[in-house]
Amino acid sequence: MVVSLRPSETDRDALTIELLRGDDPDALRRLLRDHGGRVRNELRTIFKGQLDETEIDEVLSLAIQVAWRQRHSYDPSRGSLGVWLFVNARARALRLLEQKRRQFALVSFDELAPTAPCKMERLDTSHHDGRFLKDLYASIRHLQARERAVILADLAAGDVANADQLATELGTSKNAVYVARATARRKLRGSLSHLGYFLDLLPDEPANEALESA
Repeated sequence: MVVSLRPSETDRDALTIELLRGDDPDALRRLLRDHGGRVRNELRTIFKGQLDETEIDEVLSLAIQVAWRQRHSYDPSRGSLGVWLFVNARARALRLLEQKRRQFALVSFDELAPTAPCKMERLDTSHHDGRFLKDLYASIRHLQARERAVILADLAAGDVANADQLATELGTSKNAVYVARATARRKLRGSLSHLGYFLDLLPDEPANEALESA
């Protein structure tokens, strides 16, 4: 991604950098407003047919979060703010694609890993035509961003993903990871049952118990 900045953009970036270094959250709004559209279009082009609009939005959102966490390590000599955001977003997109590849390799039609958050003990064989996987991941896509990230990480791990690592990657707390997992399980049970699947899902993980165990 080669970006040629006009003088006005260079001035805006200079102020945005100043705000980032001063820990001012307004820097993120400026970064997204000034460069988000261009980065989103680049992602659409590069990952056409691999990531949908919801996933691209999620990738950009994660890239913004990473930008905030890495705000004091940004080096203007290595590229403009737009390039910096694009590199972060592309890395998130590649990670998401890898997770998707691993998920489809791990998920079987008969049952998921014994401790996975969506374990199906029994599944009508009439769903072995591929519709089930499509409905499963469509349901996951409708979760909130944090819930979706936790569930996808669990599936990628073939187990319950490490809460400490997830908390670090998502820029949140272990408690928030536990709550997101419990909420996502409940939502998935409801949405998949509504679609007509007779599932024996793992029981909900009560949020208060998750908080106490953290």
